[in-house]
Amino acid sequence: MEPMVWQGNWEMGETRLDGQHRAMVRAINLLATRLQEGRPREGVNRSITFLMIYAELHFREEEAAMEACGYPELSVHVAQHRECSRRIEDMLAKWREGDSGLLTEVIAFFNYWLTEHLGNADRRFSEYLRRPA
Repeated sequence: MEPMVWQGNWEMGETRLDGQHRAMVRAINLLATRLQEGRPREGVNRSITFLMIYAELHFREEEAAMEACGYPELSVHVAQHRECSRRIEDMLAKWREGDSGLLTEVIAFFNYWLTEHLGNADRRFSEYLRRPA
C-alpha cells in the first residue's frame, strides 16, 4: 500500500488543525508500515488506538472551533465525523474478532475519508474562516 502523501490544498490556514491533520496522515502511514512489516498484533493495536483517540480529540477540537465562529454547516460536519468514527469502530471490532484482512480496509478507508473530508468539508470550513467579516 502506498503511503498517504500530504497535499498542499488540504491546508486550512489554521496551524493547530493543520498540524492535527498532518499527524493523522503520519499515523495512518505508520499503521500501514507496521502491517507491511508484519509487526506483532500488539504494535498494530497501539497504532490503531492512537489513531482513534487522536481522531476523536481532533474532531472535538475542530467542532468546537466551528461552533465558536458560528459555522453554518456544523451539524453536517459533526455527522460526517460521527459516521467516520462509527465505520472505523465497526471494522476494528471485526478485526479484533479475528478478521486480519480488515486492517487494510481500515487504512484504505482512512485514506479515502481523509482525502475527501480534507478536500471538501474542511476546505469549506477554511473558506468560511477566511471570508470577509
